[in-house]
Amino acid sequence: MLYKYTDDHAIPDVIGAKHDLPQDIVNWIKIEAQPKPFEFRDDLKAGWDVCNESMFGQPDIGNTSPSSGLNYLELGLPYKVPYEKMYEEAHSFKEHYVPHRSMYEGHGGWKSLCIHGLSAVQTQYHDRYGFKKDDGSPDEDGNVPYIWTDICKWMPTIAKFFQETFTYETFARVRIMQLEPGGYIYPHTDWDLHKLGPVNLALNNPDGCKFFMKGRGVVPFKPGQANKLDIGFEHIVFNDSDEYRYHMIMHGAPGKGWGSIFYGSYQKLLRQCII
Repeated sequence: MLYKYTDDHAIPDVIGAKHDLPQDIVNWIKIEAQPKPFEFRDDLKAGWDVCNESMFGQPDIGNTSPSSGLNYLELGLPYKVPYEKMYEEAHSFKEHYVPHRSMYEGHGGWKSLCIHGLSAVQTQYHDRYGFKKDDGSPDEDGNVPYIWTDICKWMPTIAKFFQETFTYETFARVRIMQLEPGGYIYPHTDWDLHKLGPVNLALNNPDGCKFFMKGRGVVPFKPGQANKLDIGFEHIVFNDSDEYRYHMIMHGAPGKGWGSIFYGSYQKLLRQCII
């Protein structure tokens, strides 16, 4: 089925109305991020198929070509997200976030804390901290001693939401991602395959803050919105506002009930994309 873009996906005419942005990122947005026509599968029969490679091409082999395949799926969560209180708690720690990947990738003002992870300040993938197999590849999530970190006591609404409502079977990293006013995330990918992976939940999303994906334009976010993302697409974020942006990223294994959420969200997308 051909994907139906909306005005929410369009690249803004002006990039950097309030804050300067490195010219190479501006050029990337204007050229590489322009939305391109693409088709995605419309014949999936089960919710779990939405989350694996069968969303792209043939179900037995997948299709890793970015010329086909869905880059995000907005999740229709069956409960209210207390995003306003979660934002207040996240922002109350404004001065304590640690730089995330900036030391070797050149991002500006991108910081993080873990509410579930190795510790509150170990925000990167676990292989960065020595959890590797004998061949040097990252160890399995189940072999990593993840914990609910000490900041949960200062963020009780956030902790309770993930421990009692957003119930995955198991969690890996659950992070709060802060992007400062004028902050930016350089174009990057997080893995070398195409499938819908981690969930990105917006606690706020200031006017002027945009998430761009290569060939797909803007990924829309509003406060309380949860998108399941394909982070195999090159992507960037630019916070062209005077407010801090806080999103949460959840990695882990969904459990009971999530199949129907994924499938219901996928069916809603199909209805929206009928052209």
